[in-house]
Amino acid sequence: MNVIIRAEKPDERETSNQILRAAFGRENEVQLAQALRGLSDFNPNLSVVGADGTELRGMAIYHRATVDGETGPQPALFLSPIGVDPQYQRQIGRAHV
Repeated sequence: MNVIIRAEKPDERETSNQILRAAFGRENEVQLAQALRGLSDFNPNLSVVGADGTELRGMAIYHRATVDGETGPQPALFLSPIGVDPQYQRQIGRAHV
């Protein structure tokens, strides 16, 4: 399998949502992904998919955040949600991280 990690295309969002449903068996992660995509500061370049040819096998969304540290606010990236098609789990998840 030759998986390429790249930015998610807008027309791939439903497939990404289907991957989350399959990976978790519920809607919580899909709702989180949709909420993040709807934020004004959403960066589509930080929503990534793992593609094997034309087939999507996994997805992840990174979101910019600020973390309060000892030296003051620090920029950070949060990773959530992340999902991999159950048939490919333990094979490509690490690449998304």
